[in-house]
Amino acid sequence: MKIMIRNVLVVVFAIASGRETARAQSSAITYQGSLENGGAPANGNFDFAFSLFDSKTNGTQVAGVTNLLVPVTNGLFTTTMDFGSNAYVGGLRWLNIAVRTNGSSGPFTPLIPRQQLTAAPVAVYALTGNPGPPGTNSTTGQGATTVYGTASASPASGTEGQLPGLTQTINVPNNCVVYLATDGGLFTTSTLSSGYSEVEVYFKIDGTVPSHGGFGDITVVNNAGITQATGRWSLSLATSLSAGSHTVAVYGFLAAGSVATISGGTGTVEQGELTVMFLKQ
Repeated sequence: MKIMIRNVLVVVFAIASGRETARAQSSAITYQGSLENGGAPANGNFDFAFSLFDSKTNGTQVAGVTNLLVPVTNGLFTTTMDFGSNAYVGGLRWLNIAVRTNGSSGPFTPLIPRQQLTAAPVAVYALTGNPGPPGTNSTTGQGATTVYGTASASPASGTEGQLPGLTQTINVPNNCVVYLATDGGLFTTSTLSSGYSEVEVYFKIDGTVPSHGGFGDITVVNNAGITQATGRWSLSLATSLSAGSHTVAVYGFLAAGSVATISGGTGTVEQGELTVMFLKQ
């Protein structure tokens, strides 16, 4: 049994005004994935054991949950994990996954390697601390917006293309640091066991690639058991921009290998997202 994780969704905590509302936010995160059984998309009910560790290998288990009778249809499944808000105190966390057919008395099959959790669930810890003093009027302008991929892109070798839907025109307040974050999935179109795709994904601000970060190289490689191999990008960048209007977008192109399908629209497991946050100085 083998799993290919094509999307990991972290619930964004919508913190309304008022301390009591913020304290009531759930620490649960929602997980989506694609499960294969014997090289074909799995169907039926499965049991998943999720464990949270403080290291990519070995380390100490911080928390764990077991979800029974999770339905899987054409390989796709969605389930929710709640490790509690204290599970994220003290540093980075890696998710260990194991699976078995529901109703089986046998052991769970571990899925290697562990997956590092992104910053959103770690931010839950901020909801459990002592409330800070009310902000002053000078904090006006802070906020965050997220947009999602609307279609897939398959740019040719060396030919860049904007990933559809992953663009925002923002109005930056005075004295703000702008934080950008994007993630999404991709897969090589090659069906050869030796096929692969090497893809560059990066930000552009006002049509220019930043010189100080915000770009990455992702390679997905087939093997004898998997074709059309999948992967994910995850990029972030903190930058200072002048007050006023700016356009931020995510671009990609094929650097080597077979054509790759990057991101996707609503309902696809590769769908990307782009988040922009203003951090008042």
